[in-house]
Amino acid sequence: MANHDFNRPCDCRDCREWPKHIECPICKEIHVVVIDRSAVWTTDKHGFTGVDFNDPVGPDKPISCECGHSIEGVGYYSRYDKEATINTRAYQAERAAASKCAVCDSLEGIDRVKGFFEMTKLTMKDGVQLCQKCLSDRVQLETPDPSDEKNKYIFNRKLLSWELDKVKDPCIRCGKSRWLKANNRWKSLCTTCFKTGT
Repeated sequence: MANHDFNRPCDCRDCREWPKHIECPICKEIHVVVIDRSAVWTTDKHGFTGVDFNDPVGPDKPISCECGHSIEGVGYYSRYDKEATINTRAYQAERAAASKCAVCDSLEGIDRVKGFFEMTKLTMKDGVQLCQKCLSDRVQLETPDPSDEKNKYIFNRKLLSWELDKVKDPCIRCGKSRWLKANNRWKSLCTTCFKTGT
């Protein structure tokens, strides 16, 4: 934990307060309580110092759920966070109602797609809903790679198509073939001929 308080253990609210989620065993609703911890300096066996937090000690404080059940064994907490409880339940309800990818279970509009850095958007293909990544994987498998001895293609995962990446062209002077990026085909000389000017 970084020190933000002029060579003293950080005692700001964000670092000190720790939210704890408690699920009612009867109705499965979530309750959020806050534990107000105290910051202390600690030193490990190698002599490195850092900030640690100690939980307060107190009697067990049960939570009265809306369903009428009293949740025991919660432990001691500083306060019940009603706003966080409402927000957490709303988020869980949103996740429960969201459509998900048939392959990876990524939730539309909630989860981020790995490798795409954007929110999940589902597309129907062959009767199933797929996220961007899973759709790209399937289309790539189903579409033959057009690469050959003189052309190399790469698959554009966003456009869902193969694009020319490199071509093998001969040098107009020495005749030696070399790989060029597709947008560099104007380079008619190989590196050796270009540098020597022969």
